[in-house]
Amino acid sequence: MSPTFARTWPLGRVFLVLAAGIPLVFLGICFFYPVLALAWLGVGQAGETGYFSTLGRVLSDSLTWRAIRDTLILALGGTFFSTLVGLPLAWVLYCLDFRFRTVLRTLVTIPFVLPTIGVAAAFKALFSEDGWLAVLRLDGTLGAVILAMVFYNVSLVVRTVGPVWARIDQRAYQAARTLGATRTRAFFTVTMQQLLGAIASAASLVFLYCSSSYSLVMVLGGIGVATLESQIYQTTSVDLDLAAAAVLALLQVVIVAVALVGSQYFQSKARVGVKLATVENSKPARGRQRLAIWGATAVIALLIVAPMAQVVTRSFRRRGQWTLQNYLDLTRPDASILVEQPVINSLGVSLRAAFIGAIVSTLLGALVAAVTSRHY
Repeated sequence: MSPTFARTWPLGRVFLVLAAGIPLVFLGICFFYPVLALAWLGVGQAGETGYFSTLGRVLSDSLTWRAIRDTLILALGGTFFSTLVGLPLAWVLYCLDFRFRTVLRTLVTIPFVLPTIGVAAAFKALFSEDGWLAVLRLDGTLGAVILAMVFYNVSLVVRTVGPVWARIDQRAYQAARTLGATRTRAFFTVTMQQLLGAIASAASLVFLYCSSSYSLVMVLGGIGVATLESQIYQTTSVDLDLAAAAVLALLQVVIVAVALVGSQYFQSKARVGVKLATVENSKPARGRQRLAIWGATAVIALLIVAPMAQVVTRSFRRRGQWTLQNYLDLTRPDASILVEQPVINSLGVSLRAAFIGAIVSTLLGALVAAVTSRHY
């Protein structure tokens, strides 16, 4: 819609008001109001000793600082190892051309679209007593949670850094090599400098997801791991201390906000200052590069394929026997002690919620795009 149309026709102005107002109302009801309510409940509400009493009580509790510590350890650990694993995979899957590259790219992408509780169940099965990796004794530890975070987020690093890496102009690297720089020095002084924006952008997003991985922590961490989100659940459902839970939620909001600001900053920085080609420039693998391909394949098989294969295998076993009974029980109303209806009915609920969410998100996104894309 052109600005002339909006100035000339009243309907154009009405559309712009609605396009800006509807998302603002939605954000106000679904985001700003809950956040302000949390602030009032946890900070602004007067206690026996006056305002901010709940804030002081929560911040003086050692459990709060333990939850903050574990949250940051898991987020930083998940970010570090996701980046460490993701960068070589990004180079192999985007800068090298080989026969089954599309298959590996698909396998790397699958975890990111899986539900978090499904990922948690996969690693729980993998590290349990009869799991394939039980020998590692990681069940109920920080290591299990971090590995699940890497499984879940490595595709984000690959998909963010890989396309940039494949489109980098190689002339500066070649010039450095011509002037006598070794491959390692040329990589770190030329290529890596051009990748820093994309790497930082991916890492900040991974940190955001890792700091809010409630399902992974609750299923894999056990009683030995307590993050802010698990502490919020404990404080709300067990202790029934809503004011303290509100303070913890505000601390979580602060961490998420910092991660979002960092992500936006590095995303904008990644888009400027780097000259990229219009198409990906991948070259056929040769010599030692074939070893890198097989190494990447092994990593994907162990990190991504193995957990999913463990879940599929376990779904066909019960009490040590191969059976289809687990699938047949999905249609039985008495198969679960938690719900009084067939478990498969939850599939319909999930599909309806996903459909409604997709429609609402698409409409709101289209309205926001219509407003922000105009030239004033």
